[in-house]
Amino acid sequence: MKGAEVHQLGDNELVEALKEARREAFNLRLRNATGELENSARLGH
Repeated sequence: MKGAEVHQLGDNELVEALKEARREAFNLRLRNATGELENSARLGH
């Protein structure tokens, strides 16, 4: 998500975006740990 997009979001939308980002990061770490993740480049973001 770009900075300009973040500035346009309301508080509730920011909270939901943060929850989704954390959920995605957790899933990526889990898939990496179990060997299911083919491209680990996204883990650094």
